[in-house]
Amino acid sequence: MRTLLEIIEAVKDNEEVTLDELKYALLAIDALWHFDKNDLSRLRSKIIEGKPVLSIVCKDARDRAFHRVKAALEKNPKEWLGWKNDPKNPEYQEFRKFAFALAKKATGIDFRENLRNKEGSIS
Repeated sequence: MRTLLEIIEAVKDNEEVTLDELKYALLAIDALWHFDKNDLSRLRSKIIEGKPVLSIVCKDARDRAFHRVKAALEKNPKEWLGWKNDPKNPEYQEFRKFAFALAKKATGIDFRENLRNKEGSIS
């Protein structure tokens, strides 16, 4: 499998990519988005709580994001994600089922069904 960067560039150049390359590239980009969202949420929480956000904290978050993306782009996405985060891993699927069931029990909301019925909405 090609690196994430090679897959992205192939798509941009209208070249063929395999279904597995697309699936794993999508999962890698989703993971990168998740990490960045978490970093931003932590910074936002500090601001809302009135805590000082030193420029070093912002720089650290930016540096982590840069190195995370660089590492992901340089590896094939399946390798970067690892077996633990591979949808073909039965333990991964079991964890997803558990997480959705736990969320439903805690909130009364079936998030899996909710996601399927949104027709492209992420709200």
